[in-house]
Amino acid sequence: MKKRILLITTVLFLFWEAKAQSFEIEIWQKGKKIEGTNNVLKLKKEPFQLKVKLENLKGVYVMGSYSENLSAYIQNAMNDTQGDISPLAHASSEYNPKQSLIISNKGFLYLFFNPQIDWHRFDRNGVEVIENTVIGTRTVRMIEDFIYNEDILIEDFSQNLYLIFMTTEATQPKKETLLLTWKE
Repeated sequence: MKKRILLITTVLFLFWEAKAQSFEIEIWQKGKKIEGTNNVLKLKKEPFQLKVKLENLKGVYVMGSYSENLSAYIQNAMNDTQGDISPLAHASSEYNPKQSLIISNKGFLYLFFNPQIDWHRFDRNGVEVIENTVIGTRTVRMIEDFIYNEDILIEDFSQNLYLIFMTTEATQPKKETLLLTWKE
């Protein structure tokens, strides 16, 4: 009987753990959530915020690129590192002082929150914690282009931007791609 209860408890825990780990991404501009169709969002050439909701996750990787064809690179990176892509993460300053987003075809930005350390990569006052859910906000006023080694203000930026968000720590890893386009 004890073995059966232990087995049922273990199965229920694993089922709960698999369902409970997730992330959601929203893009906000001037206090309003930007809605899109088929993950394509049209933004004004003005600063915007990434709102990242983490449920039972430490963080999410973000890859920004001008190309939509990054799936092969990401899959190779996952295979080469046995799923641990943390060595491919670019360093980013704590509390997002430049209010920027990194664009790179060879690495990721890791947005995370850990209550045991006293810094993170969201805006300084941009983290809300409710039980096992973290909602982090990162303001983007500028693109840090690691491909062409230049910084570009959003108002001067005109290229389509693909943002790929993914987690490797969840029981079922998840990937979501957004395409940001710009209003003239």
